[in-house]
Amino acid sequence: MDEYRSLTELPLAVSLKAFHHIHVRGTDEQEIRDLVRSMIGQAVALHAPDDLRLMIYGAPQQSGEWEWIDYLPHARRPADHPGLPRTAIADDEDSFTRLVATVSNRPAFGRDEPQRLPYVLIVCDTLPLPDEVDWLTTTGRQGVTLVRLVPDPRAGADTGLEMSVTNGELTLRAPRGDTYRGRADALTVAQATRLARDLSLFSHQVSETNAWDT
Repeated sequence: MDEYRSLTELPLAVSLKAFHHIHVRGTDEQEIRDLVRSMIGQAVALHAPDDLRLMIYGAPQQSGEWEWIDYLPHARRPADHPGLPRTAIADDEDSFTRLVATVSNRPAFGRDEPQRLPYVLIVCDTLPLPDEVDWLTTTGRQGVTLVRLVPDPRAGADTGLEMSVTNGELTLRAPRGDTYRGRADALTVAQATRLARDLSLFSHQVSETNAWDT
């Protein structure tokens, strides 16, 4: 029986709804992108577009890293936001601010508050956040999680969860000081594209009501 008292290489689940801000850092930008893509991949594979929405903020030169979300129904524009891009991806401060404004009227984040649906996952790829949306890292919003990719090995998050990855080794630090270590998941652009294409046949049913403001 002793050999079964502990098991190795078990998956470590992270509850996105428990944090309004997740800081992902490391010295290798590709490595942290692969990790974040795997997080997105698991989230969209296990949640319907009615329950989970995705937004991406990245520089134009990084467009190849995120073009695959064009296939995802989770990132498609709701019918009542005709002024937004067809896919919820922004590459400059103005377009990102307009995109995020669709959830800015939600109540401030609270772990014990009823969750708002659809849940909104916002990914910021190594860009500074506009001043107009600083609430993403301070008070947050209910049912919204910001994932920031930061190519810096130093600790940088004073709120939320911090993930650091180096040579495939992952360290998680929770706000209260708990630390967990393991191997980082990874999803390449090619793998993410294949997954997104498989999911592209699904569609969200919310059309008469605002899919991001509710």
